[in-house]
Amino acid sequence: MNNRCSGCRSANLRKIALTRNMLINLDPSLAPDIFPINFTYCIDCGYVVGAYVQTGPTHDGYFTYKTPADNAYPPHYHKSGWHLEFVTKGSFNYYYRPVGSQEKPTLVTISAGQLYFSEANIEHGFIFKDKVGLVSIINKGRPPNDFTVVTGDFYGF
Repeated sequence: MNNRCSGCRSANLRKIALTRNMLINLDPSLAPDIFPINFTYCIDCGYVVGAYVQTGPTHDGYFTYKTPADNAYPPHYHKSGWHLEFVTKGSFNYYYRPVGSQEKPTLVTISAGQLYFSEANIEHGFIFKDKVGLVSIINKGRPPNDFTVVTGDFYGF
């Protein structure tokens, strides 16, 4: 393993093993059976240095991304796909509700060190107030047309 972050060259790295019981705002029994998920990330910038995701028929692996501050991700849902998200840096507001609902979405603030699960057929969107680092673990069976943008006034402002 590298002793320095590839993103910022910091030596401030953390190893972590994500488990089903670390999920927030969700019954852990609903999450996919892919735990534990092991990786190392940079505490300073959120960049993932090395990762191991158990391979199997239900998922494809992981990708990482960083977001700028004061940014929103368009509300959407996945017809058959799910994703787990682990926040390595910053925090953001996560909004969600069942597909087709006209109710105001539920708001959860998710911060560094927290893990959450977005299951299929749940409309969800993100508003990033800070710079955020995320590790996203996605399922393998997600077809190209699985992503559907939610129209209308999802966020309510």
